Amino acid sequence: MTNKRTVFIHLVTTGIDCVKDKIAKITLAKVDEDMEIIDTYEKLLTTNGIELSESASRQLGGMTAVDLLMEQPFAFYADEILDFISDSDIGGWSVQFHVNFLIQAFLQLLHQVL
Repeated sequence: MTNKRTVFIHLVTTGIDCVKDKIAKITLAKVDEDMEIIDTYEKLLTTNGIELSESASRQLGGMTAVDLLMEQPFAFYADEILDFISDSDIGGWSVQFHVNFLIQAFLQLLHQVL
């Protein structure tokens, strides 16, 4: 019997450019092979003052970049996020968009360390 898991990902971002825009919210849901939810992960992230689009603001209940200034940056949660997704396939709606943002966030973090 395999232990196949999938993490469904949804991000709210400040825009559509994964290089210049930021992740404002990350939501992950891990399911087992029977599609039963076994774990979830959700965090608001600071956008460092980068304004949210009208759509992103709606998805966050009307929040603005100012409201997110007190939230932690992606780097603060990077290890938790990596641990959460590391043993799983990735799925979701517009998954390539979301994965590109996630990869870019990890690359930017790595670049800061080097």
